[in-house]
Amino acid sequence: MVETKKLSNPTKLFYFGNEQIAQGIKQKSAPIFKALLDDPNYQISALILTSKNPRRTLPIEKIAQENDIPIYYSQNSDQLKALIEKEKPVLAVLASFGKIIPKEIINAFPKGILNVHPSLLPRYRGTTPIESAILNGDIMFGTTIMQLSPEMDAGDIVAQATIESKPNAKKQEIFDSIVAKSVDILLEILPSYLKSENTKITQNHDQATYTKKLQKSDGDLKPEQDSAQNLVNKVRAFAGFPKSRLILKNIPCIITDAHASTSPNSELDPLCADGNYLVIDQLIPENSKPMSPTAFLNGLKNK
Repeated sequence: MVETKKLSNPTKLFYFGNEQIAQGIKQKSAPIFKALLDDPNYQISALILTSKNPRRTLPIEKIAQENDIPIYYSQNSDQLKALIEKEKPVLAVLASFGKIIPKEIINAFPKGILNVHPSLLPRYRGTTPIESAILNGDIMFGTTIMQLSPEMDAGDIVAQATIESKPNAKKQEIFDSIVAKSVDILLEILPSYLKSENTKITQNHDQATYTKKLQKSDGDLKPEQDSAQNLVNKVRAFAGFPKSRLILKNIPCIITDAHASTSPNSELDPLCADGNYLVIDQLIPENSKPMSPTAFLNGLKNK
């Protein structure tokens, strides 16, 4: 954790978003929110979320409730402006909010809104930067702290950091690394940012690439149309959601671990369009638990 010098008075902040910067990941906490909460230099006076999940309480909601931080849902511009005028926060921090915030709200904060985005902008703007990087076979990932703008992920860059992953790292592991690095660089730059001492970099919009929201149908693997390595990347990127699915021995299965090879390990491994095999290392048959291909085949023989 970066050491910070205590300011004379805590800076009042708003926090936008639930920190779920990848689809289908498991969240046990909200490290960015928690780091700001634990730092005596900052005072979070409101948590702003787009909606309330009726089925479960998010980790960030639990943390806010335990620390008596008010939570506001589905606020329109007029409600947000009234709240900002009442609380008078200096700055807002945003991580995975899910809605475009209009310019009038951004400008209502004296220091604007800092957005934590899990990519090396301008690459991978949009909703699924981590998944898109995995699908492209990247081993270098990153995080960007930028000034929020009304245009999607187009604001000036305040800080960036790269994260190198293992070649076959899954989405959860990459997510955890990116969040940890985001905490470090956010706490590092905030004191100078509040003093307007940071050098900001304008993004090269001509180099921007855009991502799309994942759909359940994206998880249907098609070995006859795809290379083995591309399918491995899908298994990694789709972990948790939308999940990677194949029909094996007439049974719907979720593939949770796999690698590419020039030869199969079992009769379950499909031949792919590039002449290589998707070697299945772990799967979840319908209405069952995770198991090895050997256990799956043995179970079929015993039926």
